[in-house]
Amino acid sequence: YSLPVRFEGSNFTSARWISGDKAEIEKLTAVNKGHIAHDSDGDLVFLTRLQWDIDRVVRDYPGVKLTATKEMMV
Repeated sequence: YSLPVRFEGSNFTSARWISGDKAEIEKLTAVNKGHIAHDSDGDLVFLTRLQWDIDRVVRDYPGVKLTATKEMMV
């Protein structure tokens, strides 16, 4: 397509889709703004550097679920 592209380095090594209790998700995203992104469908994604990041979310936000894959409905 001859489109211009730009690559940038990142400290993130993986991503997890976020689901669960809306209030807990709002708390998670407010505290972790630097780790939050949206996928091409607009769904929330938690960007991680280490397994520790995932473990911390599981510990601190029990109403939030992080998944490595996203369910696609057709």
